[in-house]
Amino acid sequence: MVDLNLRELLGEEYWQLLEKGERSLDDFTYICCCETCGKVFYEDSLENVKNRMLSGDWDPQVPDVWFLEAAEHWLSLKFHSVRVYVQDRIGLDKKVVMDLSKRWSELKLLKGLSDKDLKKEIEKLRQLIKLRKKGNE
Repeated sequence: MVDLNLRELLGEEYWQLLEKGERSLDDFTYICCCETCGKVFYEDSLENVKNRMLSGDWDPQVPDVWFLEAAEHWLSLKFHSVRVYVQDRIGLDKKVVMDLSKRWSELKLLKGLSDKDLKKEIEKLRQLIKLRKKGNE
């Protein structure tokens, strides 16, 4: 999944503005999208992302459905570039948090995985998500 350290996500300049109370986490958007075709897989304010992390709803061991959909998109359209950003809603500055396409490509090479192997892994993760949802009901 994506490691979330809010201070690192924002950078020192924005973090100082937050500490001074001049900006809030609602001023920033956390976005996962395909740069090639523009498909958005996840978009929310950093305030909501922080609240999900604190509530335990954001589990780095069991990714959200949007993460799996982004992976499937990348698998089916190899030359598409899926990235995670933090965007300043006011100034529209955008910072790349993670290049997921690059990460997945490196993972495939490092572990010698095929597309079929990755699809199986995605399906296993989907089952974990279903189990997690059942456990929360």
